[in-house]
Amino acid sequence: MDPAEDFESDLGPQSKSQFEIQSDPRADIGYAEDQMEAMSIHLSPPPVFTFFEFAFTIATSCLYLIDTGLDLYLAWGYYQSGWMTYFGLTLGFVIGPAVLVTFCSVLLYISDSQNPRVPKPSICQKLLRCIFSLLQLGPLLRDLNVLTYGMRSVLALRKFDSRAQEKYYDFVLLEQSDSAFLRLFERFLEAAPQVILQVFIIFYHMEDSSTHFGGVVQLISISTSVMTLAWALAVFNTTRRNTTPGKKRLTFWGRTLQFLWHFCMISSRVVTLALFTSIHPTLTAPLCAFRWVLMLAWLTCQETQINEDLQKESRASCVDHFSKKFLYAFVYIFALFNSEEKPRRLKYDLFYLVYFVENSLLLISCVYSTMTFSVILSSVVSHALFLLGFTFMCVYFKWCHPSMTFLTFHKALSHWVGLKY
Repeated sequence: MDPAEDFESDLGPQSKSQFEIQSDPRADIGYAEDQMEAMSIHLSPPPVFTFFEFAFTIATSCLYLIDTGLDLYLAWGYYQSGWMTYFGLTLGFVIGPAVLVTFCSVLLYISDSQNPRVPKPSICQKLLRCIFSLLQLGPLLRDLNVLTYGMRSVLALRKFDSRAQEKYYDFVLLEQSDSAFLRLFERFLEAAPQVILQVFIIFYHMEDSSTHFGGVVQLISISTSVMTLAWALAVFNTTRRNTTPGKKRLTFWGRTLQFLWHFCMISSRVVTLALFTSIHPTLTAPLCAFRWVLMLAWLTCQETQINEDLQKESRASCVDHFSKKFLYAFVYIFALFNSEEKPRRLKYDLFYLVYFVENSLLLISCVYSTMTFSVILSSVVSHALFLLGFTFMCVYFKWCHPSMTFLTFHKALSHWVGLKY
């Protein structure tokens, strides 16, 4: 259940499968759309692996390679310059999460061998799995499988072989669900601490003219890390909808706004934590640990069914339920996404209220401790990014959520820019 659907559920009683906004007469159109979709789902054409999905998968792999390559390049630069602590941390944040995700990926492969829905791998495929796993490049192989099954699905459709087309597209969804889950946690375990470390290094050595931190490569690495974090969340949410029967797919604008929303929110949190770490280096880890414990308790109290829709596809029995909770709680330090089919409007309101208050308190402590121009500017940038991200989120839920129509968004955009529709 997505945020827009929860907003609708807060406004009036309805069944679980209906998305009716009773306080707005225009909701009759959206309600009729959903009713027609539910009643005619058996008449709908089979889902197709589109060029957009193909390009989206390629972009995901490219971002992963670029970000990992830049991090390794930075680690090598620190080693050559004699900054062994920065070298060890940068390299550790790359290798550690990669090993963990590879281990989880292997567990899923083992479970796949007992699942009749999953195609049996050939000897060549097994060899590729071993090679990519040893190289810690498991996510790339899963993306390659998505592209392979997607192309086979398209070729079967062109031959009017609907049975083969649906079979290969089911394989696409299975690979996408596993890939989205693994990449989400690989990115947040690797890129999130990595980007905080790199921004911290820049802030910490900003007044030291003898060092040369903040170069082009380091800035590009920071940007790509935040991009991969936001991208991983966008891919995860998209995959959840694609693998849930009866759910409408996200449009291009929906995916774009989701990405921008998460990019700005994560950037705001990263700037705040990095600035706070540069001034109070011994307090950041305890504060993050305390936040993690709170999020874990929140998830436990809600009796969260972690990613129920993707559990069935990802064979979550291979990965302990509580381990997933630990990982979700870590993601919640930086961003929020829905992990259970329950009403969530209050959840989102409460989360981002606390999120904003936390950022504000940390930034106030920084300004109080060191009232310099760079600290004040960083505080302003952090708040501006939060407000911008909140705006993108509101626009997404108002006009670009799948329960809405692109026509509505187009009309609103046309009026906003003063164009004649």
